[in-house]
Amino acid sequence: MKDHRSTHAKVSKEPENSNFEAGTALENLRAEIIDIEALVHAAEAAADALPAPSTDRQRVVFGRIQALTTKASEQASASLHYANAQVTALAAQVEARRPARCASTPSLPTPQLGVPAGHEQRNAAQRARDNAATSSADSAESTLST
Repeated sequence: MKDHRSTHAKVSKEPENSNFEAGTALENLRAEIIDIEALVHAAEAAADALPAPSTDRQRVVFGRIQALTTKASEQASASLHYANAQVTALAAQVEARRPARCASTPSLPTPQLGVPAGHEQRNAAQRARDNAATSSADSAESTLST
């Protein structure tokens, strides 16, 4: 007999991270970069506070320490600026999608309890006429008072 493949759907044995949110993850990453930047700036300040080297060997080591801390500080600052830009871009994207999603969803009339079908439209039209009459009366009154 030939072996046949199973046609049943299979579920992964690895649990899915159902509570993952990209915005939260990005904010957490940004917070970690802030911590790294603070450490690097502290290391740079500590390297600046070292006494002046007196031998050639000490000058080489001192130069390496200065170069490493300066480079690390520049890289941490650049990474923080990039992380801030990514957080800002994500916030803008989320904000841009929010009104688009609401505007694309058609607004359904909410039925009124105890009112027969079809009367909602007439009631809405009557409310619109009442609002228009009130606003025109208010504008006429404000014109007369000036």
